Amino acid sequence: MILQERDARRHAEAVAAARVDELNKKQRLVQLLLAVSVAANEAYNVSDAFRATLRHVCDFTGWPIGHVYIASEDDPDLYKCSGIWLVRDYKRFHSFMELTKQTTYATGQGLPGLVAQKRAPVLPQDFKLEQQPRYEIGEQVGIKSALAVPVIADDRVVAVLEFFIGEIVHLDDSLDEVFATIGKQLGRTFERQCAEDRINGLNHMLEQRVNRLAALRDIDHAITTGVDLRTTLAVLTRHAQRRLGVNGARILAYDHRSGDLSTAAQAIERSCELPGPEARQFDDPALIAARSGVLVSLDDLEGLMDNESLKIMLDEHWIKSYFSAPMTASGQVIGIVEVWSVNDLKPDEDWIDYLQAIAGQAAIAMSNRGLLRDLERTNIELTVAYEATIEGWSRALDLRDKETEGHSRRVTEMSVQLAQELGLPHEQIVQIRRGALLHDIGKMGVPDHILLKPGALTEEETRIMRKHTQHAYDMLSPIDFLKPALEIPTYHHEKWDGTGYPYGLKGHDIPLAARIFAVVDVFDALSSDRPYRSGWPIERVIEHIRSLAGTHFDIRVLKAFLRMKGFDNDLDALEQLDKSLARAA
Repeated sequence: MILQERDARRHAEAVAAARVDELNKKQRLVQLLLAVSVAANEAYNVSDAFRATLRHVCDFTGWPIGHVYIASEDDPDLYKCSGIWLVRDYKRFHSFMELTKQTTYATGQGLPGLVAQKRAPVLPQDFKLEQQPRYEIGEQVGIKSALAVPVIADDRVVAVLEFFIGEIVHLDDSLDEVFATIGKQLGRTFERQCAEDRINGLNHMLEQRVNRLAALRDIDHAITTGVDLRTTLAVLTRHAQRRLGVNGARILAYDHRSGDLSTAAQAIERSCELPGPEARQFDDPALIAARSGVLVSLDDLEGLMDNESLKIMLDEHWIKSYFSAPMTASGQVIGIVEVWSVNDLKPDEDWIDYLQAIAGQAAIAMSNRGLLRDLERTNIELTVAYEATIEGWSRALDLRDKETEGHSRRVTEMSVQLAQELGLPHEQIVQIRRGALLHDIGKMGVPDHILLKPGALTEEETRIMRKHTQHAYDMLSPIDFLKPALEIPTYHHEKWDGTGYPYGLKGHDIPLAARIFAVVDVFDALSSDRPYRSGWPIERVIEHIRSLAGTHFDIRVLKAFLRMKGFDNDLDALEQLDKSLARAA
């Protein structure tokens, strides 16, 4: 009876101990799953999640080695060692690790391939390690057993976790479900990371597009605000380098006559300064793009790398990627935008579109500059033609009226000098010069018998003669170019006190140009010889025009004229007169 009770007690204790062991085992499994789940959720990226999982599984199993195989992006059925390792005894297992990381397996081959094919964990008892050639060196360093867990995401095996130990072990089959759960947790982390990568990629792509649009806006602004061509092209190359992520960008002008390229602008990192076309001694890609009118990269040019000079140049500067985009205006290539990089670029459609947009903007800038130059040249030619015509009309008037020969030239020179003495701007002086040359152009409408009459004019003849100011206005006002110069031909006979003609304007109502010319015209008329009298002595002329201050002439203009002629020693009287007239007004 006592023996029976003792056996029953021992049996109960054994059952209880087994239950405790089972509970402890389940508790440890729960802790393992919880630890892996937390690590997977908190991991910054998939690689960190894999490393944390390797550590937790190795801690749980006591196994010393764990590493990850990841499906290739190019071939999802090919698994490569990822470089994610956990090795607890590095010295002992270093040679095994070195061999393993060079190995690649296809689905169905080796332990990673078998797991990928089964889509379920492979426990040590399911896989004969010694039958795998790859693990011969593993036996030498004491590798006896292996465990592999698939990571499943988007309904495919994206990775395989491998674990190794230096003894033959048999794991409980119940762990199969645990490791499958771990693989699924990592799969969800992988899916989440892929989704985040896609979102980040879309955000990055959107940011790139916004930045590129902003850059194109800056370029448009540089083109439309009339910034000089060199500055505009410099803006273009800087944006091309930054927004395309290249080490160098250069704009080349293409000369169709010589077939040569020349550097117009560039933005280059100091470490990879590719020589310009002027220094190249071969038929390079930029020239090929200029001749063909299509975008060119090194990959497009079959046989080009056989060109030893080009190959040496690219190798010397570590250039791996190169693109030349033609700049086309009016159907003709006028230049090239070339970019290069020390990295192996894999440009997408957006990248190519942006490069071509930069080339299009550069073409607009260069062609606009050409149009502007042509317009400037045309304007200069027109101005020269107008000036020649004006001077021709002035000489024709002098030839018609022999009595005043040379008068137009002299009064023009003095009017310009007086305008400068008064500090007028260049643009206004130009119009004063033209107006002075044409001041008597209206006399072409006066009959010869009146214009050339040697004696005094009758009242009717005087009335007709005075119409020459209106004739001048009628002749010149339809010509837009000469409208700013009409003030002298129309108003040069007006007087400060309002007694002049044709409108009897008074004081500052008379245009300044006409007030300037009035002084010069009277001075030249009195100081020049005429057929019916000799010119007055200069002192007498000066005295006479002084007497007309405040009646015929603007005192301020007259003072400037006297200073210009060197008669500025007695301007106080004019100053006092000017003040008294101002008070009276």
